[in-house]
Order: sequence, then structure tokens, then C-alpha cells
Amino acid sequence: MKNEKMYMHEVSGDVASLSDWESEFNSMDVESWFGKEESDCENLHWLNDAPWLIEVEQDKEGEWVEA
Repeated sequence: MKNEKMYMHEVSGDVASLSDWESEFNSMDVESWFGKEESDCENLHWLNDAPWLIEVEQDKEGEWVEA
């Protein structure tokens, strides 16, 4: 099984796989995801333009650290 990239939300501290975050994005409207008016979200990418999601990996002690 291929290791999936993991991402932490910088505010909540929630950690989820890339596919889980994408599913969450797909289950909500773009205004909620980006916190902007829909017209301001037109050309935004769900991951690349979501600076609050930080790619992480577990260190030797099992703590999440920026990858």
C-alpha cells in the first residue's frame, strides 16, 4: 500500500490524508472552504490555494512535523 501524503490544518491541528481533505472540500461550498465570496474563489485550487493545510509526516517519536 502506497503511503498517502498527510496534511495538518494549521488552526485546528486536525491531520488527515490528502484524499480525506479533498472529500471534505467536495462536501462543502467554496465560500466555506476558502472563507471568501464565491467570485473570489473562481480560480483557486482546493489544495494549492489553501495555505492552512500543511504537509506533515510523523517523526521518530510519532509527533506530526512539517514535511
